Amino acid sequence: MSSDRPASKAAPIGSRRFALAVSAVVFVVAGGLAELSIRLLRPEWRPPPVRGLPFLRPDSWLGWRLREGWQGPFTLPHRTTQVAISEQGLRDESYTPYPAPGRRRVLLLGDSFAWGFGVEKQEMFEKLLEDRFPDLDVVNEAVPGYGTDQELLLLEEQGLGFHPDLVLLLFHPNDLLNNTWPRQYGYPKPVFRIDGSGLRLENVPVPGGWLYELGMRTLRRSFILHEIWKRTMEPTQDLHASPRLAWDVTERLLVRMRDTSMKNGAKFAVITFPWVDDATNRLLVRVREMIDRNGLTHIDLGPALSGRIAALLDPATQHWTPEGHRAVADALAPVISELVKTAREPASGAVPKPAR
Repeated sequence: MSSDRPASKAAPIGSRRFALAVSAVVFVVAGGLAELSIRLLRPEWRPPPVRGLPFLRPDSWLGWRLREGWQGPFTLPHRTTQVAISEQGLRDESYTPYPAPGRRRVLLLGDSFAWGFGVEKQEMFEKLLEDRFPDLDVVNEAVPGYGTDQELLLLEEQGLGFHPDLVLLLFHPNDLLNNTWPRQYGYPKPVFRIDGSGLRLENVPVPGGWLYELGMRTLRRSFILHEIWKRTMEPTQDLHASPRLAWDVTERLLVRMRDTSMKNGAKFAVITFPWVDDATNRLLVRVREMIDRNGLTHIDLGPALSGRIAALLDPATQHWTPEGHRAVADALAPVISELVKTAREPASGAVPKPAR
């Protein structure tokens, strides 16, 4: 039996385009109204300003690194210091692949504390150690904001190529937070995840390019988008508010740094230092247990700095003052001297390069 209903016809292309355009307009208007409502009702969701450091540049492998050849003043609210970055990307002089005969070489890894945030080069503890031991070179490979994951990658990419006798890692408990998320301080970075008995590197190449930057600028201006991003990709910059910390990953990173250093003829040691609040110092207890459990050489600055750590910090930056750097150098000097004396001869074989 035939039907009197007409056969359905596909909507003309022009009609579909009109419908999509109307939907897009509705979406944009609704999103704009939602954004306006959130700005009025949730002012605490305002994205914080992202202030970049002029001596850093993006890097597809490490997230960011020191800008080679940069020189200039670095102004903080209370003080201006001079910063000079070598052509090798160090806040230091340039070094040959091997130390000169009769000299010993230490490679220093760390974040802004080891980098010398807020102090002049000659005031930094690594320079004070060099002044104390004329036959010692301390290659400062520290980078502000780095976690243990980035420090490991930099050690394998560049640091071991300097053929150090000793690798020193200055560890702050906030590294546990840095090692957890693929984004820190508003910038993307690599991250390691547990993979069976080993580690798997993720988020490399690190996102970048003009389209990515356009999206991030939009995100930084939107209350709603920034809040969604913050809750999923970078929940907090507060060490004690993070929903999780990368304890297992950090432990494996430290062991890998030790093993890689030893394979290339260098000793490896972790430096820890006390902090001003009890919550962070409780985390340090667990960090020390992790270090001891794996038989890592540990230089604990607690006995030398405890009771006066607040006096050695700049209140504005919460980093060591020149006096703080002197106290650190005084505490490190006898230990470094002994470790360098007993350093093994360099092992044969090329420095391993991680696959990119």
